[in-house]
This record gives sequence, C-alpha cells and structure tokens, in this order.
Amino acid sequence: MKKNSLLRVLGFWCLSLSAFTQVRISLEKELDYSRLATVEALLQIERVAEAQQVLNKINPASCELEHRFLRSMADQGVLLLDTVNSLIQTITSHSPTGLLAVGGVDKNIYLIRISDWSIIRVFAGHTGSITTLDFSPDGKLIVSGSRDKSVKMWNVLTGELIANNNTDFNQGIYQVKFAPDGTQIGVVSWELLPQYGVNGFAVLLRSENLAKISKQNMDQHPAAGFVFHPSERLCFISTWGEIIYGFSLPDWKLLWKYDLSDPAEYNAFYAIDITQDGTTLAVGSADHKVHLLESKSGRLIDKLAKNAIFSRPVKTLDFHPNGKRLAVSGEDGIVSIWDIDTKEVVAKLAGHTSTINALQWVDDSKILTASQDTTMRTWDVVNSFLQETDICSFGPWQLPVWTKKSWLIAPCSDEKLSVYDLVSGKEVSELGKVKGLCGSVSKDDKLATADFNGIVSIWDLKKGSRVTECKGHTARVDGVAWTSDGRLVTVGDKTLRMWNDEGKSLDSLLLDYAPFRVVSFDKYIAVSNPKQVVIYDTQKFMEIKRIDVKGNGIQEILFSPRGSFLCIYTNKNIEVYRTENWALASILSGHELSGYAMDVSEDEKYLISGSNDQTLRIWDLTNGINSLTFHGFNKGVYGCKFVGEKRIIASTSEGKLFRLNLNK
Repeated sequence: MKKNSLLRVLGFWCLSLSAFTQVRISLEKELDYSRLATVEALLQIERVAEAQQVLNKINPASCELEHRFLRSMADQGVLLLDTVNSLIQTITSHSPTGLLAVGGVDKNIYLIRISDWSIIRVFAGHTGSITTLDFSPDGKLIVSGSRDKSVKMWNVLTGELIANNNTDFNQGIYQVKFAPDGTQIGVVSWELLPQYGVNGFAVLLRSENLAKISKQNMDQHPAAGFVFHPSERLCFISTWGEIIYGFSLPDWKLLWKYDLSDPAEYNAFYAIDITQDGTTLAVGSADHKVHLLESKSGRLIDKLAKNAIFSRPVKTLDFHPNGKRLAVSGEDGIVSIWDIDTKEVVAKLAGHTSTINALQWVDDSKILTASQDTTMRTWDVVNSFLQETDICSFGPWQLPVWTKKSWLIAPCSDEKLSVYDLVSGKEVSELGKVKGLCGSVSKDDKLATADFNGIVSIWDLKKGSRVTECKGHTARVDGVAWTSDGRLVTVGDKTLRMWNDEGKSLDSLLLDYAPFRVVSFDKYIAVSNPKQVVIYDTQKFMEIKRIDVKGNGIQEILFSPRGSFLCIYTNKNIEVYRTENWALASILSGHELSGYAMDVSEDEKYLISGSNDQTLRIWDLTNGINSLTFHGFNKGVYGCKFVGEKRIIASTSEGKLFRLNLNK
C-alpha cells in the first residue's frame, strides 16, 4: 500500500515538473519573441549596437528563422560615423548618362559624375538610412528605399522629390528596381506577423506616382533581392528563407521555385542579378557559394566557389555588362571576378578591411565598392583579363629578357634568340644561338647574355648581330647587368667582374660567397647570394653594405625604375628596401608558393609579382597591400613586365605569353 502511494506521489511530482518545464519553456520562448520585437525596433532607429546586445540574449533554437533574419539585418553594415562622410550601403549607376548614385546612413543620396567622381547633387528627404537605389531606364529618375519604411522618387536633373510612398510598408525597404520599360517598380520588404513570424513580400508600384498595383507574399520567407527580366514580363526574388522564386507578371504566377532548405545548413539567399540577355541568374548565399540558374526554368547551371573560395556568406554581386564576368563579394571584404564560361576566378580585388556593402560595375572596366570600413574604392580592372597572345612562344622553363623599350628577347626552342615588340606584337630581329640565358639590356639597346660555359656575349639589338664576347669567367655565369654609364657587370664562379661595352675587362673582385643574381642602378650594384644582398659602389667597385633578408632563399632582386627601392624575392615573399638608407619598407606576403618574377611600374607606385602558385599579384608600394590578384594561369608565372601604363605581359613556365590590359 505504501509502495503504491509512493509511486502515485512520484508520478504526480513528475507530471508537475513536466508541466512546470513546459510553462518555463513557453515563457522563455515568449520572452525571446519579445526580444526579437525589441531588436526590430532598435534596428529601425539604427541603434545597431544595442540590437546586437539583445540578439545575444536570445536562444536561436526557439525562433530560428526570425533570429537568423534579424541577425543578418543587424550585421548588414548600419554604422554611424563620427565624421561628416557617410557609410555607403547602396550603389547604382547609369552608364549612358555617366552618372552614379550612392546612399548610406546619413540619409542622403549623392549623385556623382563618374568621369571625375565629383558630387553634382544631393537628394535629402529620407529620415532613415538609404538601403537601395535604382535609375530609371532613361536615367531621368531615381527611386530610393530606406529604413524609414518609405519609397521615394526623385528628378535627377532638378533634385525634386516627385513621389513618396510611406503607407504600404511597415518595415524597411530592401530592394527597389525599375521595370525595363520604366512603367513599374518592384520592391521587396518584410513585416513581423502577430505570432512573431517574419513575412517577406514583393510589391509592384506605378512609377508615375508610386501607387501600389499588387502585392505577393513569400510564404513567410523574408525577401532579400528582386530583379526583373530585361525583356519579358518576369521577375525573380531571393529570400532568406532558402528559396528563390520565379514569377510571371502582372498576375504573380509562380513559374518555378528553387528550394535549398537544409535543416543541417543555413542557406539563405542574398543578392541577385541577371545577365543583360536575360538567360542567367546569379544569387549569393550563406553557404559561401554563388548559384547560377537558368532564368526561365530555375534549373541550376552551376555553383561558383565549389572549393569554398569565399570564406564568408556571399552578400553582393553584379554582372559585367557583357555577361561574361561576375563580380562577387562576401563578408571578407574581397571582390572576386569570375569568368562565367570557365567558372574560374580570373582576378581578386583586395584592399577593404571589412564587409563590402555594395558593388557595381560602373562601366566596362571599372568597379565601385563601398565597405563597412567607411571607404569607397574604385577599381580599374581588366576588360579581357588573361588573354593568351600569339606574339611568340619559347621553350619551357626559359626566362625571357624584358627591355625598357617594351621589347622581349625570347629564347626559342631551337636556342635562337628573337626580339619582339610587345606593343605591336611584331618580331624586331633574330639573333644567334645561346645555350642557357640570363640577360640585360643597356640604355643604348645592347643586349648582354651569358651561357653555361662562362661566355658573355654582347649583341646590338638594332642590327640584330653579336658585337663581341667577354671571356674571363671559368664557370657558369649566373647574372649580368648594365650600369647607368654603359659598363657591364657579371657574376659567376665567386667573382664579380666589370667590362666595357667592347668586351674589355675593367676590374674584378673575388667574393667570399657564391653569387646568384646581379642588378645595377646609378651608383649601386646589388649582388645576391641565398641569404644576403651585397651592395657595391659602382665607381669605386667596392662593397658598402650587406642586407640580411628576413625570408629564406633569395630568388630574384630588382631595382625600381627610379632607384628608390630594392626589391628582393625570398621564397614566397617580397622584401622591399628603401635605397636612401637600406631600411626595410615592407614585406609583400600573399603568394602560396615560391617565385621570382617581378617588376615595378615607372612611377614606382605598383609592383607586380608572379609565382608558381599560378597567380600574378599587383601590390601597392605605398602601403604594401595586394590590391589585385590575377588567376587563370594553368602554369607558374615565370616572368612579368609593365608595358607602358596600361598593359602587363606575363610569361608562364610552359613558354606562353599572356596580355593583361589595364584601364587606368
């Protein structure tokens, strides 16, 4: 009897505990939903830091979708600055008029002339930060969306506010887009439902007065992006609910639904864009990929970044006007340029230190980006990126010699040397045979080459003939260089030798190390061994300085064109020293494998470097930042050269040349 009573007591206690637990869970969930409402209210008045603090108190499991949505919203880059400059959150351009519009947290819209980047007009009227902008097809109007829950229309010429809709939206606006014919505007926004859910929706507005035509809900999936088909009455919407929709208009008939819902992985979709021919959609997602879809069917074509090249969710993207390139950025602050045909990255733009809020191709060659680091950057990128040339080809692992006249001396497979003009692509002359090659060209177009048997030859490039030979080295010559006054310096067999341009020996030094490379500028000669660079006075022909490098294994050395810097390629890194005091200025780090190909622009602002990691990088010498990386080589980059102001020529280990046309 006592046992049964005890069991009844224990049963009652368990039931009571269970009921209490359920009540507690219910109360905690209600509290979390209340906190979500608080977060939403704080974000509306742009008190982001407070909103993030409240979000940190919420259990994501109790309201997973809503939590993700508001967390993404809080992390989007609403940041008030202490300066008069605004943090930019949206960019739109209109190429035919050469105009650009940007908007940000200071609630103003700035109209910018692309040719000189000058602000020509400011549109003021929103009471919240600007989240989205778009030009009308004729460039005469701008439509704007804001966190103040309104959509506004502006006259580009006069700056006049033409129309305003602040009644059909109870939350901030995420995207506005003009229809191709300019008669309608598509808008995506969201709202909190009574049960604390989130409903995303799209609205069609009349462009003449911003009056609502129709509304389409997204099955409680927060809408993130909207785009019209360029020639047909279709539209496409990306959502944070892991679904992309295709609709026909004006009846909002569902054409297809691309559903990536996965309980194990959050795959929210963010930015969406479409090619000008309307065939292909690109959508960035939280799964660190860009999804390429057929616009008419929603069929997946491919996923970019299969190897997780994006370290963060993809938030912004934009197709090049020709549809062949796609600029993509995630939260890592790096813009990747993709070749749509090959599905390969052909360039990377690095320089921002935080999430990129917006990016836009402003013409065929320029990209404008705006970041949470409070800066806007313009990028002069390559139209065709890597373009293999038919100028010439040469033997594998052969190193060409580049001249200051934009000539290339290429060692061909039959051991003959041919001189090519890199600008015209024509052969200038053909020289004799050389076994092995290191070379240097003087100011008066004399070429010095060295072969494996220790013979140094001097060639007249204008005549295309050998002038003389320099004999004195007893073993292989590893480096040759012309001084500014026309003397020739050579290194090999532990000696440093000086010659005149007629091949007469002038002087020699016995070295206490094995020399590898030699370069010269003005009053300096620099000779490298695996661990040091030794500096000599050109006139006195004596040692004046030894530089112990930071890295391991010196591969190549180079004086900049004006002699301000000595650049030393050490395995994966490039060490840059100032010649005025031989102090270390910067270490350029980023290559994944060793290399020795490098060159410095005539103005000494940029350095290019090639590596066995099959990339070519452009470095800003003023700050040491890797501002641009070219991918797409199928072999290691063996040589590189600035050709004028707008061209780079690069060679690979298999003997192919590539042209990179820069639009500075």
